[in-house]
Amino acid sequence: MLMTSDSTSLAERMASWRRQIGQRHSLAEARGPRPFAVFSYLLRGTAVDVRRLPPRQLTVLALFDERLDDDRLVTRFVGAAVDVDEFGLRIGGVERTRFDKDLRLAPCFGRGGMRLDAADGPLFDLALGLERYLERCSRHPYMPRRPMPRWPSWSAGSAAGGPPTIDLTTLPKRQVVTLASPARDLVGQAGFVAFDFVNTRFRSSQA
Repeated sequence: MLMTSDSTSLAERMASWRRQIGQRHSLAEARGPRPFAVFSYLLRGTAVDVRRLPPRQLTVLALFDERLDDDRLVTRFVGAAVDVDEFGLRIGGVERTRFDKDLRLAPCFGRGGMRLDAADGPLFDLALGLERYLERCSRHPYMPRRPMPRWPSWSAGSAAGGPPTIDLTTLPKRQVVTLASPARDLVGQAGFVAFDFVNTRFRSSQA
């Protein structure tokens, strides 16, 4: 999913956040975590080949609710970098996290730790779009869900020194998976793919 152009004003973004999330704090707390996670991706830079690209150009996104140890409900928006090594595909974890935001915190202007940056229009709009999709999925049982994410196929490179590549056509632009527990369902290994969207280098950041 490529970033879109920034055509929305800061005031409009803040108003969108208040309508979509800020005004539903009490309802969300009473309902508790939604039992789903939404996955998407974004690209960094311009890909020469939109079908196969270096892992460093891909960021896998996960948006999900989590109840923390202090009983606070958060909606985490995690961006995970991707590596390919001799053991397979490696996504996220402490060493490969690009950001970890909490959409329930009021956005700020500029770098704000776990808060969304309202000045970063494309990422802000993408985050709210995924949150709307998660809410629709929680309300409508007919929307398609997967028991686990579908990961892309990849090539580890050739013996002659060819670089590893990701086949972007094998990765859905948006997918929803059922979620019993982030710690159980968003950390693990499926075949040759190891993934972790829970343990990030931003986890101890303060709002």
